[in-house]
Amino acid sequence: MEEPTVKQHLLATSNLQAVPKRLQGQADYEKWAENVQDTLDISNSWKFVNTATSNTLDHTKPLERQLDKTILLWIKLQCSDNVTTMVKESGLSILTARDYFAAIKASAVRGGFNNQADAYFEFISIRRTDYSTLDQFLAAFNTRYMKAKECNMGTTPAQSIVHLVRSLTDELPSWTALVRTT
Repeated sequence: MEEPTVKQHLLATSNLQAVPKRLQGQADYEKWAENVQDTLDISNSWKFVNTATSNTLDHTKPLERQLDKTILLWIKLQCSDNVTTMVKESGLSILTARDYFAAIKASAVRGGFNNQADAYFEFISIRRTDYSTLDQFLAAFNTRYMKAKECNMGTTPAQSIVHLVRSLTDELPSWTALVRTT
């Protein structure tokens, strides 16, 4: 059987029915997520949201961007106002339906957006001057980076390297001098 085209996906998702009950929070997440998956499976659109599979949308193509926006809007409409507000105020980088669903899942599984915000704040607020040795700082930095990554904060390795270099800026001149003398 041939894969549906993007136009066929758009048509199918534009006619999606609402899930039986909008997501209220952590307590009803499992049943809600099951209903969302079942509904998106009907239109063969779950693969665009499923965080366990690779992203199959090409966001440079207008029809595929429109499909993602349609799925994203549909997912938002399946959530209560308080969940939508929490996602909006989480500070997470949410560009796609997959991102939105992952943010909701991370919140439900890990106990809310406060844990995510705390992990991210701990990561960005770490300072070299708070530690006696460079080894202690690097160990703490790595622990906080892994926690932020685990909370699905969208922190990339490149961003963490930039943050690490900024944290060590005061020590860079002495390291440069040390290298030059050896």
